[in-house]
Amino acid sequence: MNSGNNRKTIVIYSFDPWDHALAYQRYRAPAEKLGWNILRGCQDGQCHFDFIKKSDYVLIQRTFPASYKNYRRIMDIAKQENKPVIYEIDDLLIAMPEDHPFLTWFTSTLEYILLAVIEADRVIVSSDTLRDLFLPFNPDIATWPSYPPDWIWPSIPPDAQGISKDDKVRIGFMGGLTHGVDLDMILPVLRQLANETQNKLEFHFWGSAPSEFINSQTYLHHMEEVLDYRQHAELVTQMKVEIFIAPLVDNLFNRCKSSIKYWEYSALGVGGVYSNLDPYARVITNRENGLLASTLEEWYHSLKLLIDNQNLRHRVAQNAYMHYIHQGRMSLHLEEWRQIIGTTTVKTNNILNSSRDHRYAYYRFAEQLCSRTEEKEKLIKQLTEDLSSLTQQLDSKNRELYAIYSSKSWRLSQILSKTSRFLLRKS
Repeated sequence: MNSGNNRKTIVIYSFDPWDHALAYQRYRAPAEKLGWNILRGCQDGQCHFDFIKKSDYVLIQRTFPASYKNYRRIMDIAKQENKPVIYEIDDLLIAMPEDHPFLTWFTSTLEYILLAVIEADRVIVSSDTLRDLFLPFNPDIATWPSYPPDWIWPSIPPDAQGISKDDKVRIGFMGGLTHGVDLDMILPVLRQLANETQNKLEFHFWGSAPSEFINSQTYLHHMEEVLDYRQHAELVTQMKVEIFIAPLVDNLFNRCKSSIKYWEYSALGVGGVYSNLDPYARVITNRENGLLASTLEEWYHSLKLLIDNQNLRHRVAQNAYMHYIHQGRMSLHLEEWRQIIGTTTVKTNNILNSSRDHRYAYYRFAEQLCSRTEEKEKLIKQLTEDLSSLTQQLDSKNRELYAIYSSKSWRLSQILSKTSRFLLRKS
């Protein structure tokens, strides 16, 4: 460990792209700003296990434990080297809604996620709701909400937005491809408003967009999701909108999310309408720094209010921006991140060493699920190889038969056989 100086080293094992928002918001940005060394433990499909010995802390993120052999080796080495292991997860991946577009992939990782939650020395989540759900599996769970890294994410006061050269009101949304179902939820409201305002509205979607057109007359701009967070942060300054929207379908998965979208919108000096769920209700005072909506009727009236009332739009945007300046910038919360990571210690009396602890049952349950899955994958791999071998043998026999059927000797033997049968019938 690098205990001789204040510059800590942390090794990260994650499947998520190194330049993605998840990487920056959850570990890259705070670690870099604090001057820590960050080692990329998994790169180009190769895991660097030697980095564990060089590090003060080991951080494993989200679905990485599904690479079970690598995960198991990391945990074993960390234990041998007496290095604390932190598991980081910012979504309720063990209970995803049935309409989630990536449900099939995440379902295959469930037992590994559960095992990592149980086995880690500390778990870091992005909301208290998520923390409460994971507490039965591990008593050491810390909440560190997601914040925009303000040295990367732009900060634009509402007064610096400029005055629109036309009477258009532009409604915007930013979010990943998983939010299509959330936008579809309020699609009837967007259509109704577009039809009523007679081309006064424009819609700008970055990442997800509704699955159907709003109408044929309303301008709609859709920009594909930019995965590089720094590039995305530069491009959002070009997104000139007057109102942001953040719909979320009401389910447990969405209630566990962080408030990051509110902070990002507010930093851009734009007010918005948000679903009245925990991620936004915990940071918004209705009609002060944002508008909260629970029903389609509330969505309609909230958006209509902001569309028609420019002074209210500006006041809400100003309040949201100042809220971000005073509470939402990541630089204000760096010491919290340092404390959460820096006070993580190896648990000497770990539940894995004591079958008397009731949580040991959770561990054994998850471990057995992982073992069963590994055995099934081995069996599937063996059956696939056997099938491939049989297919190759069949192809080889088919080629042999084709060669026989195509040969002159085969055709001659067929003629002689027919002649023989003819002569026998005659005789």
